[in-house]
Amino acid sequence: LPLAAEPLCCVAKKSLLNQYGVTDIDGLLEDSKIRFDLKRFLHLAQFPYVFPPQNNRLRLNIDRYFYEAGVVPQVVFEGSNRLIWNMCYRGCGVGFLTPTLLYDSMISGKYNQDMCIFPIYDASLVSNVDAVYLKSRPLSAAFQTLVEITQEVFQAYVRTVLGQNGTLSPSKTGGT
Repeated sequence: LPLAAEPLCCVAKKSLLNQYGVTDIDGLLEDSKIRFDLKRFLHLAQFPYVFPPQNNRLRLNIDRYFYEAGVVPQVVFEGSNRLIWNMCYRGCGVGFLTPTLLYDSMISGKYNQDMCIFPIYDASLVSNVDAVYLKSRPLSAAFQTLVEITQEVFQAYVRTVLGQNGTLSPSKTGGT
């Protein structure tokens, strides 16, 4: 039973992008306000990547995306979302995280202008939150209400984190 879906963002430190020869970072950030071309970005350089662990549904989607883009990622670290953020924050690799996690990191002070956050507009790169239940047992009215409220609250939070056009606001992504 789907509760929420949240698009991913590509996260990297500016100094890491510079190290790998990316020169027009400001142009990439500006373009990402409208439509970030992730496939083009993946072909800019052989970046080191920080991914979720294998056998994770999100990781399977990321692996499939890279395969379809014709890119073999150099995965230097696998771990939880918090560890991925910390590795990206330290300039160890490029990662993929949700706006909610990024927003939490920003308000906790673990963010600076050297971080680049590129919203991804691809339905195949989405983090889903689902509830699992037995179909042989009908859901109670109370649980159905809980699911509806959870969906509403989560979507309201995502809308708060994201701008009107569905992207992190420029002030949160290092743009102007």
